[in-house]
Amino acid sequence: MVGKVPMVFLVNKADLVTSGAYDTKPIEDIAREYGSIYRLTSAKSGDNVERAFTVLGEYLVRDIVEARGRPSP
Repeated sequence: MVGKVPMVFLVNKADLVTSGAYDTKPIEDIAREYGSIYRLTSAKSGDNVERAFTVLGEYLVRDIVEARGRPSP
């Protein structure tokens, strides 16, 4: 087992959410179930794409730093 793996759920077509084309409730539920977050992104405009990867990178660095502070098994 590798332990907890950081995840960020990305939901494309963020430009359609405001038009009511789809509901974010299902992805909110899934992200919560996995103890994670989600980000609405848009490949069309690029909105939140870079930020989503930055957040994931921050999670990875945080986990590495925390792991180094733990004693070896």
